[in-house]
Amino acid sequence: MRLAMFAGSNRRYVVDRIRGRHFMQTAERAGLPGYLAKEALEEVLGRASAAKEELEKKLPRKFPEFLHCTIWDGIRGRLENMRA
Repeated sequence: MRLAMFAGSNRRYVVDRIRGRHFMQTAERAGLPGYLAKEALEEVLGRASAAKEELEKKLPRKFPEFLHCTIWDGIRGRLENMRA
């Protein structure tokens, strides 16, 4: 999947190739302090587990397990990329 806007100093558009450092580079190019971008990224990463648990409470009982696992595996992969 390609984004409409790039991230990072080398213009990353493909979601699978974007890492946390690319968002840091983008923030710096926009003139934001590095610490502010780092805090925002850490907040998103920190809330991911709680968001997953909250979502699971709201899913219908008959929600397909394979679909849930597929979606969560994709999210987990993106989170790992953001930590890298």
